[in-house]
Amino acid sequence: MVRRDQQAIEQLGISKLKDELWAIRHWTDNFFSENDKTPLLDGNILLYSSDKHSNANLIGSISCQIKSTTAKNVKKYHKYYRLDRDDLAGIEKMGGALLFVIWIKDPNNYKIYYQRLTRLYITQLLEKSNAKNPSIPLTEFPSDSNKKINILRQAAFDLNATIANNLVEIKNPDKIIIPTYMLDPNDFKSSMEGLENQSLTIYAKKEGSLHPLALINNDDIELIKTGLDINKVSFGTMGPFDVKRFSSQKKKYNEPIIYFITGASSKLTITVHNPSQKKNRVTMKVNKADNVSDQLTNIKIMKYLVTNGKINVNGTTIDLSNHMVPLDNEKLKEIDRWIDELSAIKEISQKLNINFYRDYENEQLISQLNILLNFVNDRDGLTEHEIVPGIFNYGDRLIGIIKTRDNYWNFFDRNLVNHFQLLGALESSRDQLVVVNPYLIAQQSQKSITRYIGYNFDIIFNWFTSHVESFEKEVIRNQATIFCEDLIMNAESSERDVWQQINKLQTLMGHFEDNRLFLDHQLIQRKLGHKITIDENERLIKLAKAGNTVEKLYADYLLNIEMDQGLIDSLNKEELDWLEGLQIVTRPNK
Repeated sequence: MVRRDQQAIEQLGISKLKDELWAIRHWTDNFFSENDKTPLLDGNILLYSSDKHSNANLIGSISCQIKSTTAKNVKKYHKYYRLDRDDLAGIEKMGGALLFVIWIKDPNNYKIYYQRLTRLYITQLLEKSNAKNPSIPLTEFPSDSNKKINILRQAAFDLNATIANNLVEIKNPDKIIIPTYMLDPNDFKSSMEGLENQSLTIYAKKEGSLHPLALINNDDIELIKTGLDINKVSFGTMGPFDVKRFSSQKKKYNEPIIYFITGASSKLTITVHNPSQKKNRVTMKVNKADNVSDQLTNIKIMKYLVTNGKINVNGTTIDLSNHMVPLDNEKLKEIDRWIDELSAIKEISQKLNINFYRDYENEQLISQLNILLNFVNDRDGLTEHEIVPGIFNYGDRLIGIIKTRDNYWNFFDRNLVNHFQLLGALESSRDQLVVVNPYLIAQQSQKSITRYIGYNFDIIFNWFTSHVESFEKEVIRNQATIFCEDLIMNAESSERDVWQQINKLQTLMGHFEDNRLFLDHQLIQRKLGHKITIDENERLIKLAKAGNTVEKLYADYLLNIEMDQGLIDSLNKEELDWLEGLQIVTRPNK
């Protein structure tokens, strides 16, 4: 067999699709791009009401996505995996498309499959799967001309009508519509069975617009909503909750399967399977609720049902225990672990003001979240006065937690100083709080110190007085420099106490070889009205002559020397913003 590259396979696939559409040429035109570089859409099919292809007879246009493949799994399992989530999301934004997948072994051995990728279909497909390349079920494109044209008519209708990407509820609709181009009205059940992997949309028509109510597939004969919205259900002491009851009739069963949609946020589905079949059981599915409190409630309802089995609907008790599959101890322990984990997430989210629950199913953050939760939950062996800090990378942020035997707090809480006694730190031993000092955090994490401004200054100062030797570490010195600069740029010059605090910190640190820290210190000295010393004056003169551009301009300002405009013009944006924030230079042409 001749080996073909992907471009040849794509061109052969399009050619075979055109051949299949030739049989219905009296009602269609097609315009396909014969290359593999067209983004998302590969052309369209025009539908006409007669063989006169005039604009007056145009029914509609169908956007198409065409994929050709030699993968045996497509023919064997009728599934396609080569459209990733970004591709599908892009197709959804463009209004959807009719997907054709052409499986090719050789020019005489091929199969054509299709799937109608409406916005609603794509949304539900992406919600059901977290895979990068979701599995798209396919249906074989028929050889009968009438069936072919009916599939295209159905696609044209749905792609135009299903502009929403979610099912809705419409009260008092004018009409309920099930478009049935692909169905035989005289044999609804038989023709539904022939639509492998296809779904039909039930629409509500109201005030001239169509709204999608439900999807039915080849396993469904009818989907009927029963009961009123005012129904209430209770699970022991939990509730009452709104409940909606649906029944879905499967083609192979004589009796319907009953669904209760209920729980907090209506995110719990209780399914009572057909009682006349061997699969005589109740199953539950908890979808992710909007908040952690509702999710906890629904997990607790699940535990209640598998251990009790009774629900109360509008005052009437329904016993489902006979249809419950008893859970073993390991499964019950797993549910308890869910409850414990969600309870911890709720507690730390409230204390740290971070919505961890939002990321509960984020695979990229789940390992980091588990590390954080393990740290919070593990308090074995802590004494009454022991303080244990933990620093965690969490996505693009840094999370800090300090815990004791009975509680924990946010590292970066500006009011942490008010919790001395609760933390077990005595007034006589405040240095226990050294672990929550921002300079230590900066040293450990190599993060900018400016994120942690807001601490009680006396605690910082006390730490500096007892850790002078740490200043020889370059990272501490650099972080402290940034901290001082940030305070300078954000302080009101009239607030003398702020300048005195900064001066106290910088005096303690000394000048070292850090020119910027030295210059900042001299700026503060000026703000406080202190006179410059001879040694400081000589160092400023050296920087004015031999320093870099920023240092020269800074030193000129402090020495009251007229600054060179050419040097100002040569500053990059970061340097200009910094010196302008210190009110040393004015932006050119400002």
